[in-house]
Order: sequence, then C-alpha cells, then structure tokens
Amino acid sequence: MDNETSITIDTENETSNSGANRIDANDGRTLTNILHIIIGIIGVLCNTMIWIVVFKFAPSKTSRVNLFILNQATIDLFSSLLMIIFGVAIDPNTHSGPLGVFLCLFWAPGSDPLLFMLFAVSTYNLTIMSVERFIAVLYPIQYRRVFNKRFCMTVIIITWIVAPIAEYMFPVLKNTVEDGVCTVKSTWTKQVALIVGVFLFHWEFVLPCCIMTVAYLKIIKTLTKKELVVHPENTGEQTNGQRRETSEQAKNSIKARKNVVYTFFSLFVVYVICWAPNQITFLQFNLGGPLDTTGTWFHFTVIWAFFNTFSNTFVFVFRHKQFQNGLKKLLRCSWTETQTEETVMTVPSVAN
Repeated sequence: MDNETSITIDTENETSNSGANRIDANDGRTLTNILHIIIGIIGVLCNTMIWIVVFKFAPSKTSRVNLFILNQATIDLFSSLLMIIFGVAIDPNTHSGPLGVFLCLFWAPGSDPLLFMLFAVSTYNLTIMSVERFIAVLYPIQYRRVFNKRFCMTVIIITWIVAPIAEYMFPVLKNTVEDGVCTVKSTWTKQVALIVGVFLFHWEFVLPCCIMTVAYLKIIKTLTKKELVVHPENTGEQTNGQRRETSEQAKNSIKARKNVVYTFFSLFVVYVICWAPNQITFLQFNLGGPLDTTGTWFHFTVIWAFFNTFSNTFVFVFRHKQFQNGLKKLLRCSWTETQTEETVMTVPSVAN
C-alpha cells in the first residue's frame, strides 16, 4: 500500500496546516501506537473467531470457498499481531549486524514494510476469491475439473509470494545501513519514489479493483439469468410435482451461490471503503501534491485502512448463511457449557 512512501516526505512538501488540524509529533505517535494495539487486539479476536467457526462448524472445512476464507482470516490475523508488535516495539537507535540490517529494511518506522506486505497479500486473496467465484459460476465444468484442493493451495502459496512484489522494492531500493545508522539510499530520489508510488497504487489498488468489479458484475448478471431459467414453467416435459421439485433444487443451489457471491462482493466493497482514502491520498502526494504526516487526515486514512483487518468478520456475520449457522452453534455450545458449569457449582454435595 502507498503508506510505504510516507518516510520519504520532505518538510518542504508538507502542508503548513493550522494547529487545529495538526497533531504534535510525540502525541501523534503515542495515539497511533495505542490505536495500533487496540485494532490489533480486535483483529486477533475477530479472525480467531472466523477460524473457530469455519474449522469447527462448517459443513465442509476444506471446501474451495472455505480455504480462501481461512486464508483471508490467517492474513488478517498475522496483520493484527504485527500491529500489536509495532504498537509496543521501539525502533533501535543503532543497526549493527544482520539483525540491524533486517530491522532497517523491514522495520522502518512510519512505513512498516512487513505489515504492508500482508495487506498486499490480503488484497490479492480477495481478488482470487472473486476469480474463483467467476469461474465457478460461468464455467462450472472447467471449475470442477481444475479447482481441486491441491490447485487452491498452490494458488494461495503463489499469492503470498507474488502479491507483495511492489513492497519488495522498498527494502531493496530504499533503505540501507551506514555506520550503524538506518538511512535512505542516495539513489532513492523523488523521481524513483514517484515511479514506485504510482506503480504501487496501480498494482495494489487499481488492478485488483478492476478485476473484482468485472468479475462480480459478470457473476451477478449470470446468476440473475439462471434464476429466470429455473421457474417451473421453464423446466420442460415434466409432471407438476417433478417441475416443482426440480425448480426448488435449482433455486436452492442458486440461492446458496448468490449468498457466497454477495458475501464476497461485500468484502470487496468494504475493502474499497477502507483503503480508498489512504490510496488516493498517497497517489496525489506521489504526483507532487502536499501531505502533512502530522495532520489529522493522514492519521485518519491510516487507521481507517487498518479497520479492514477485522471488518470482514462483520461481513460474514451479517451476510454469510453458513457462517451465521456456525456462529450460532458456537454461541450455543458456549452457553450450554456455561450453564452446565453453573449447575454443577450450585448442586450441593451429598454425604456418603
């Protein structure tokens, strides 16, 4: 994500906002760290819940859809853990030895390369989920032949490696250690930052959004057409009972598919809402516009984007039928265990 370019900002490019729109540097860092920790804790709880519900109560734990849902929860869980770590950790003043080089390249204050690598993987996992549904709905025969568990796991692994490709540029091209001090390379000019920043915007935001938009429009259009075809009067030479049974089965199948599609589409919409302010803000900065890294707007766009690490849980709660059923079972089990423990504690012991 474009937040990587934040530490390249020169003071001459920053806006001179009024005191009301600025946050003291130390206060800003403290507030940001606190919010990192809070969002991270919420993200850990929410994504752990997704894992428990899917892995324990889903009808098919290793179905194609559930594999990508679990992968998304895993990415967001790791992102949440990193946010907690970044919130409590302090960047060392000196960088010596291999560990110092690693911290300089991947632990740069204000850019958090490791965290944004995970965000890139999250974005492309959402993209793969849209492509998976696209092929399942429009090309069901090829889908059943190609999309087995092994193929899905291969796609997931490739996504983890390839998706952060733009983020690799920062450790390679930007930071270096000189005399124990983490500094920016002299070759990292404004022109290089512009090229990398614009490429980052298109690779991690524009391209995924285009793919997901086209995929979901095609899917929704196709499912709408299929719904019209399965009405009883369109089922051919069958008895009334057979037509009704065939129609109901087809309707239930399409209804289940639409539920998954609309759930994934909602994930896409929430992603755009969370990340668009941050992405557009840094695009205009990379194109030469002003950016105040101590301003309220800057902090808002970063924190607002981080909400995406746990927002998916609420999408599943409100949209995904199987997840809703699994969550009910989880809560019912927890309630039953609590009631059982309370009953045991209140039953008086009987003397022998």
